[in-house]
Amino acid sequence: MDKQRSRGRRALAPWSVQGYSSPDVPNLWTWRPSNYGEVYFLLEFEVGNATSADVFSVIVATPEALRARASDQTFILAGRATIIVFDYDWDRIKKGIESIVRDCTKDLADWHAAAAALQRHFRWEYE
Repeated sequence: MDKQRSRGRRALAPWSVQGYSSPDVPNLWTWRPSNYGEVYFLLEFEVGNATSADVFSVIVATPEALRARASDQTFILAGRATIIVFDYDWDRIKKGIESIVRDCTKDLADWHAAAAALQRHFRWEYE
């Protein structure tokens, strides 16, 4: 790339997931549900760069857990910030979230634009 073109480009910030926690699951890495109906929990994680991060959250649930929480009147479950999994596999859940974060933020140098893109999938601590 020549110097004239490179002067107008902004460096892209490396947004990434920096940590996970759940108030519902004490240890995400070792927890094993006794049945799929138990897989319904709030997952919180930090997304940021080397200098700062914000907290995002999502509900992780199986279809069985969603059905168990539905009333007889429930026909449609609508909402965002829910990831439906067919099995509890922490490594796959983690990789899936990291993939979403990477895809949403890969071309964004501005944190506000990155946060807005992430809000399509997750809840942001400031909303």
